[in-house]
Amino acid sequence: MTLSPDQARELQELGYFIVPGALSGEAVNALPEALVAVEGRSTDALPGSATASWTPVLDEYRIYNFPECDQVFCDLIASPGMIGPIQSIIPGPVHLTEAFTTSRRRGPGVPMHRVPFANFRMDGDRPRTDHAKVMVLLTDCGPEDGPIVMVEGSHVRDDIPPFDQIHPENYY
Repeated sequence: MTLSPDQARELQELGYFIVPGALSGEAVNALPEALVAVEGRSTDALPGSATASWTPVLDEYRIYNFPECDQVFCDLIASPGMIGPIQSIIPGPVHLTEAFTTSRRRGPGVPMHRVPFANFRMDGDRPRTDHAKVMVLLTDCGPEDGPIVMVEGSHVRDDIPPFDQIHPENYY
């Protein structure tokens, strides 16, 4: 898959782009059920190198190496709607370096951060990067849910954002 001109512009200007229809309806329906089943297992019942962690301050539960927990997660990562856009912006072979789930209730979330080794650049009219993150939100997310906040353009700049990394309302 090649990025559309609009997606390439969004990546250059905003630091992200959205791929409508990246997943089949079947995949969209299977993922939440599979995640609930995996989260219901005890930590020592997770397969392979999958591990889980709970961070009470963030009210967040993560499962690392989640593709090992169910074939539906492997299918997600290998689907053309997911891997195609990544292959279009990362030169050379694509390597999966991290795969985790995050289930979070309302709260402060992870402090703002950036990826200094992403090395975003333009190659003619093609955006390129050495690191990309793919996110799949399994529930509707409104302004009060706080699962992800992106400061437009911050992922393609080298400077540190000129503001506090945690929203003031989240201080205790």
